[in-house]
Amino acid sequence: MAQQTDYTDDGRGPRRKSVVYAMLRIGVIPILLLGIAITIYSQFSVKEGMDYEVEMALSGIAHNVLSSYNNIDGGEFSYVDGKLMKGETNVTSDYRLIDDIKVDTGDDVTIYYGTERKLTTIVDDDGNRLTGTTAPEGVMDVVYGKGEDYFGTDIDIDGISYYGYYVPIINDSGEIVGMSFAGRQRDAVNVSTRYMVIGNILISIFVILLAGFICYLSSSKMVLAIKAIKLFLGKLAGGDFTAKMEDEVLKRNDEIADMGEYAVHVFKNGSSTVSVLRRNTASFSVQAAKTDKSFDVKLKVGD
Repeated sequence: MAQQTDYTDDGRGPRRKSVVYAMLRIGVIPILLLGIAITIYSQFSVKEGMDYEVEMALSGIAHNVLSSYNNIDGGEFSYVDGKLMKGETNVTSDYRLIDDIKVDTGDDVTIYYGTERKLTTIVDDDGNRLTGTTAPEGVMDVVYGKGEDYFGTDIDIDGISYYGYYVPIINDSGEIVGMSFAGRQRDAVNVSTRYMVIGNILISIFVILLAGFICYLSSSKMVLAIKAIKLFLGKLAGGDFTAKMEDEVLKRNDEIADMGEYAVHVFKNGSSTVSVLRRNTASFSVQAAKTDKSFDVKLKVGD
């Protein structure tokens, strides 16, 4: 099937696309690409920034838990006859400290002795505290094997993914007897990250729309000036030498004003040339008329 061509109303040729769309492409497309690049970059940077922020927060909580227990009793952690002791103080069933931290921060806290949870704010679906459960082997290899802090971004605890920070509990003898843990559910962190990314996307969209609107306004004014020049030249081409250039065109401080001035110069030169031709034509017509009359008189005399 043949492609249909859209022609102008006066039939002079195919309809041309407006300069407005070209200006919008020039102005908006680079900003659109930049916005997409910034959005993709922000997704990764926000994720990294959020991971670092969570790590610092959980590290502070895990270390502060140990400091708080040291304030309660300066003795060592021990596990005697099924009881978790801090020095001479039995802390086995005393959840006030870690529950207060849970309420204040929203983060979970656990005290391990050996490899098992002895005190924790983490509960199962029935509301029972997850005591007696163990930490992942990878965590214990770092904390117990190397004596170092451990931070993980995907730690499975009873089927729930956590950000977790582990700090070794070291007795006076240098023996690692347990761990202090602070954790935050990964879903909560992902929600915060998602809101930040969505915020960046909305800002990018706003900037793109604003840039497009500004480009549209600027290009529209430019197109109106060009159309005024086009109309002026069209009248000149049609023999209308009474046409006037719009003042808005000549008042501009750019190349379009130069185009308007050049068009006016062409108009003036063309008008002068036409006037000369008209005068010459009129003079020639008078001279021709005189010649015809003289020729007629001679013919009558000859007769």
